[in-house]
Amino acid sequence: MTPHGRARGGAQPWLRGAPIRLSQQGDVAIPRSENRIRQIRAERGLSLEELAQRVGTSNQQISHLELGKRQLTVDWLRRLGAALGCHPWALVEEPSDTTGPPL
Repeated sequence: MTPHGRARGGAQPWLRGAPIRLSQQGDVAIPRSENRIRQIRAERGLSLEELAQRVGTSNQQISHLELGKRQLTVDWLRRLGAALGCHPWALVEEPSDTTGPPL
């Protein structure tokens, strides 16, 4: 840990130095940034409705997450990553290999 309470090394490059906040539900909120949910969903051939059903939410919620109208949290990243068959961080990182095992 650094003197400021931040983890060394292991944080994603775009997260280094970013303030960590809690969502209203008490989950860690990811700083607002572009995400790849729609791109990966399309690569998997899934509709909004199909992804929503896999995640256990509404298609409107998925749309809001894709468009950045709703805050992504670690919980959302885990749920979406599992439903899309990719690592959760692949949803918010630059494109590389999105076929890795989910956490």
